[in-house]
Amino acid sequence: MADIKYITQTGRAQMGRVDSTLKYLSREIMDTTDTLVQPLHELGLWYRALRTGWRYFSRKH
Repeated sequence: MADIKYITQTGRAQMGRVDSTLKYLSREIMDTTDTLVQPLHELGLWYRALRTGWRYFSRKH
């Protein structure tokens, strides 16, 4: 009976470790994705702003 209790405790501990590892990895992946996407998003905003400004400028002159 003690063996079964020990096995379930060990299994639970390992599942907890795997769970926390997966959470850590997903957090790291999300941070990396944000780091990669942020400059692209800013470039898109700059592009749109410049295009709008150029359209306005070329219409006036």
